[in-house]
Amino acid sequence: MEVVGLATGRVTGPLSVEPIYEETKAGNPMMTLVVRADSGYTDRDGNFNSRPQFVAVKFFGGEAKRLLQYSLGMGDLIDISVTIGGREYQGKYYNDVMGESFRLLDKASGKAAPQSMPKVNMPDMPKPKRFDMPKDDDLPF
Repeated sequence: MEVVGLATGRVTGPLSVEPIYEETKAGNPMMTLVVRADSGYTDRDGNFNSRPQFVAVKFFGGEAKRLLQYSLGMGDLIDISVTIGGREYQGKYYNDVMGESFRLLDKASGKAAPQSMPKVNMPDMPKPKRFDMPKDDDLPF
């Protein structure tokens, strides 16, 4: 089955909270990783302002179970290949960031890592470009 129209990308950064393992209503495993992905903007005076963005990435099924092997913890640096989708529920729209594959880059939490890390096919992707905020921004945040 081919899925068309979903955005794909990569989220890289340290885990900002401990991983959250749950089961869906159907009993399937689900793991949520919250990654701090630093970004920033240039203000009206030309100064670059850095601010963290927190991205919750959900893994389902076998990938969620495989994440348990890594004893991940807050501060571990991880690189995740993601698919971004959305859904409508009662007239409101919600985004979903689903993990497809991952690579553990650095074990900062002090927990023991597995002896051998499986090879994961991660496509090379360009780094995101810096986003400059529009000068007429009227957002309340």
